Amino acid sequence: MIYLIIAFILSGCSTLKDEECQNRDWQMQGLLDGQKGYSKAMYSTYLKVCEQNETKVTRDSYMKGYRNGTDRYCTFNKGILVGESGRTYPDACPADDYPKFSQGYKKGKKKALK
Repeated sequence: MIYLIIAFILSGCSTLKDEECQNRDWQMQGLLDGQKGYSKAMYSTYLKVCEQNETKVTRDSYMKGYRNGTDRYCTFNKGILVGESGRTYPDACPADDYPKFSQGYKKGKKKALK
């Protein structure tokens, strides 16, 4: 699933124009990606595309936003929903950082298997 998301975003990112890379609020982009449960590998994708346009993508800003986004996404209730849906465990929510999400995910998986 994550590979599909990355491929989809890559196809959209490949059309990012220089001004879009320059004018992008990278903290907000990180926040949005985190809230959607995307892998933080998205940063590397943006970096690769925008560096082709000779634009710097600020890692600290992106990661600050990303962490805020994953804090909102990686909740117990979201874990239940993701587990029930049969989706794979998202990279965005490592069990060590988000134990409640992990617990919810396991509960949702059990419910889905019944």
